[in-house]
Amino acid sequence: MVSKLLELLPSLPCTSEAIQISEEELDKIGNGAFKIFCKARENYIIMLAQVDSPFPSMAKALSERCWEELNTSHWAEVPHVWRVLYSYAALFRSTYHLNLYLQSSHSNVQAVKDALYYCDMGLIMGKPVLDNLLTKVASCCHQELTSCIQNTLTHSASTAAVCDELASRSDACPPISEPVPRLQCPSVERFVREVFGRRPAVLAGCVSHWPALRWTLTGLERTAGHRTVPVELGGRYTDAGWSQRLMTLGQFIEQHVRRPAAGAPPGYLAQYELFEQIPELGADVPTPEYCWVGAGDAVHTNIWLGPAGTVSPLHHDPKHNCLVQVLGRKFVQVFAPEETPRLYPHEAALLHNTSRVDAERPDLEQFPAFAGARHQEVELGPGDLLYMPPGWWHYVRSLSVSCSVSFWFE
Repeated sequence: MVSKLLELLPSLPCTSEAIQISEEELDKIGNGAFKIFCKARENYIIMLAQVDSPFPSMAKALSERCWEELNTSHWAEVPHVWRVLYSYAALFRSTYHLNLYLQSSHSNVQAVKDALYYCDMGLIMGKPVLDNLLTKVASCCHQELTSCIQNTLTHSASTAAVCDELASRSDACPPISEPVPRLQCPSVERFVREVFGRRPAVLAGCVSHWPALRWTLTGLERTAGHRTVPVELGGRYTDAGWSQRLMTLGQFIEQHVRRPAAGAPPGYLAQYELFEQIPELGADVPTPEYCWVGAGDAVHTNIWLGPAGTVSPLHHDPKHNCLVQVLGRKFVQVFAPEETPRLYPHEAALLHNTSRVDAERPDLEQFPAFAGARHQEVELGPGDLLYMPPGWWHYVRSLSVSCSVSFWFE
């Protein structure tokens, strides 16, 4: 008899042979961790065939062992096998809780919440496994959770609409003395000939077909409100009190975007590969054709979602950047690489690409040369694409509730 879990997710692997790590990877984790993995895998296979399965204590132990490795070394130096094992542990734990939910005849809401949480943790911290199976399990969990919770929000739809209308109001844009040049939907050939690698430019009208331009806060909640995401807390990443916290997208929107609490630190879903985690949203933001003219084969896509007043300090990036404004408005200043001596970069290696100057409120006694730094400015609205070459400094402030998507490429 096929279990309810396999009826819901027939692509789940059912044998130990389908869940493997290579001998080369085994050498990097040691025999102890491998034993924990094998036992967790065995319990998962048993769970698929039984109604009353034991608590996945070995999967929990595997997850905790991987977590130690992922958080005690520099992220880039951690052998990727630990991320693979973390994803497997997330799969074992999430399917256990999803099975509890199904066995309860869809009444155990907390079980499906837990299942979705473990999926998202695997997607955030792990590595894709089994043809990115965790994304499919997560989408299934979100659909189940949305359908079994009649009121998924803490307010009515009408209240949300009113709040979204209030949140969409925009602060006045500062006066723009030297605007970034604007081109109306240039061809790729013209972009390469006149812009690429040479100067910033606003490319208007080239993403008017995007479904994302119809996004609303309420719509994002409906599509992904129960998904766990990492949120930055604090004015800007250079501040001493800056931190990160995991919360659902719905909690973030309600507590930090739609109706931020007075005195609470601003929240920002910033520089995060949300579309890798939630492909349903990624389908709404197809990569602009301008991103394929570079030398590399990969395009890294990040979301920037937050309330009015969120700031990205003056900094530069090592790759080409197509920044697309999806929702709301942003004020951007850009400075050419030759202005670097006037921008006072941090001396610490970690922040060498970030200026010590507050671009909108500079302390000219401490940073006098900044007064002579030439720059251009632009107010971005929905559908605008701002291209910036590598090494160009930029300062960004949200004038309203804002969502942007950046595409980095070499």
